[in-house]
Amino acid sequence: MTEPDPSHRSGRSRWRGFIVLGLGVLVSLGAMVLTRYPGIVERTYAAEVGPRIARGLSLLTGWAPFSVAMLLAFALATGLVFRWVLVAFRLRGRGASTWRLALVEEANRIAGIAGGLLLFFYPLWGLNYARAPLDERLGMGVGQVIESEALISLSRLAAEQTNGAYLALHGVEDLGEPTRGFADPVATSRALESGWARVAPALGMHPVATLGYGPVKTTGVTWFVDALDIAGIYVPYTGEAHASGAQPDLSFPAVTAHEQAHQRGLARENEAT
Repeated sequence: MTEPDPSHRSGRSRWRGFIVLGLGVLVSLGAMVLTRYPGIVERTYAAEVGPRIARGLSLLTGWAPFSVAMLLAFALATGLVFRWVLVAFRLRGRGASTWRLALVEEANRIAGIAGGLLLFFYPLWGLNYARAPLDERLGMGVGQVIESEALISLSRLAAEQTNGAYLALHGVEDLGEPTRGFADPVATSRALESGWARVAPALGMHPVATLGYGPVKTTGVTWFVDALDIAGIYVPYTGEAHASGAQPDLSFPAVTAHEQAHQRGLARENEAT
């Protein structure tokens, strides 16, 4: 099958990708406007639609022991590079005008991909950024002065519960080495589900947040998050929470819970933490 000459493209198809990109930008601007009306987002999206979409995608990709998102990204990048090499090979010896048309065609294709990612990002998950901050949703009162005694009491309680859990786990107060054995993606994800069942109602989350999701992924993504110097990442296009498998066992559950919080609609980093 012969690659069609770019000069034969109709005017409409030649600019279709740029049109999609323009639509994606418009959707992004619309999402920015919605940040001024968080109540609308809460009622029409965050209350039911968003959580069900995220969980559905998570279960759809959860069967795979590897990152489906990274596989798709690799396939897309490889396909684009292969296409560019093929087009360059077929256009060798052609005039400058043909090359210019080919460059416009490929730019149109990339613009279409970028626009498509923007168009899907917001309905799949991105509208969570337009929600009111968590402290406002919980009626905690922004700017409220915190008594030092309350912070001391909270810190003491956290330390006591942590030490108690450590003693129950190991049978001694100090093993003399870091706690290990908590970096299993599936086991960690399942263990955290009981925690979500307790905390989700207190955070005003949809009941879907208390149900099962696909497990956190490490296979095929550790190299990527390590290269970015981050511990984990959530990909809304596949509903997958990712965590680096190279981090210390002790931090793995915390990072997993952080990415699961994104998965359940807490978009802001401080809220997920």
